[in-house]
Amino acid sequence: MRFIESQKEVIHTLRNPSQHSATDRKRAYMFLFVYILGSIAFCGNLFHFISGWIAATVVQVVMTILIMIYAFNINDYSDKSMSSMECERACNPLLDAYIALRGIQLFQALMMRSYVCIIAYAAMLALTIYRVKKGKLYVDAVNLWREVSQYEKEGFFFIAMDVVLIIMLMIVMVFSIINRYGDK
Repeated sequence: MRFIESQKEVIHTLRNPSQHSATDRKRAYMFLFVYILGSIAFCGNLFHFISGWIAATVVQVVMTILIMIYAFNINDYSDKSMSSMECERACNPLLDAYIALRGIQLFQALMMRSYVCIIAYAAMLALTIYRVKKGKLYVDAVNLWREVSQYEKEGFFFIAMDVVLIIMLMIVMVFSIINRYGDK
């Protein structure tokens, strides 16, 4: 439900940018980028087999960048170079975009018909949603000072998982292309 509410704000900000702050506009443009990336990923699967794999790689790299920005914002707070409110306003929209891209990624794996990717992406989506439900990922400005090390560990854990997914995606992509075009 939080995601739907934040998308209403994003659409309002995109329609009336002059009525919103610079931070809100940046957040809205980031979500616009996520929407465009999702449509590129969808269209990549429709054009050609290899372009679908390239689009999947691009989506995974962008997700890794998003979670790295999240972790670095938490790290900036722990270094006292960012206030807790700034950290909350910077991190939570990144996490919303990250979860939205996880859903796009699962749909993309279904379209590529890669069982390894479907299982890996479904597991990561389930893990991400589980961690969000447990209250381990969304930054709360009031309690951030107490739990900053926990948020840092979660961010670095998700960076490691995304790097593993990039490596797995490359290996699966090579074997999938060989399987599709080899011996013809």
